[in-house]
Amino acid sequence: MKRESRSFVNKAPACTKKSLKMMVMYLYSIASTASDYLDAGLLYLLWYLFGRVPDLTLLRKVNLSMDAGYIFFVRLIRIKTSEEQELSLFSDDDFTTCPLLAIALVLATQSAPTSSLLNQLPEQSVNLQTTLTPTAPFIDLINHYKDVAPFQPSEGAADSKKVADDGPGVHSYVNRVVQKACITERLWSHSFRRGGASLTNAVG
Repeated sequence: MKRESRSFVNKAPACTKKSLKMMVMYLYSIASTASDYLDAGLLYLLWYLFGRVPDLTLLRKVNLSMDAGYIFFVRLIRIKTSEEQELSLFSDDDFTTCPLLAIALVLATQSAPTSSLLNQLPEQSVNLQTTLTPTAPFIDLINHYKDVAPFQPSEGAADSKKVADDGPGVHSYVNRVVQKACITERLWSHSFRRGGASLTNAVG
């Protein structure tokens, strides 16, 4: 229920690790093309990184690293907050829920060289009309410096950045993958977001 409008909304059920395992097992069992392994990797990264779907469209291979202690790190930018996060991933004894195996399969099955880790996702459409103000996020000014308008000294000037966060192409693709996995729960792309997924991680 929304606090402001006091109206009821349909919330996506959180994806549990059991649900993740069922979906990935199904994708592996029917895998006949490289895209099936890429889709399995997509579900892994969504679940382990507690991500919004558009966050993964900016994930590049250069964002993967390993330190001296053989700990695997993934750096990603949260689109809603423009913050960079670095998360660690560890191997799992169960191959069906091992994120490192999934990433290895993604890299091994890509048909052509690409900088994107998940090249099957539609490109994130970003429409920027950023105004140079004291409140403008620095990362937007760096990544899209050609789209920055001249400085506006007026105090009421607000950042007019418009990001197509809920682009239908990305979300509909993930929804098709989840529906293809044929599990009993009615999951969709929002089931992997940080709020619900982090709670289910605690209970396995």
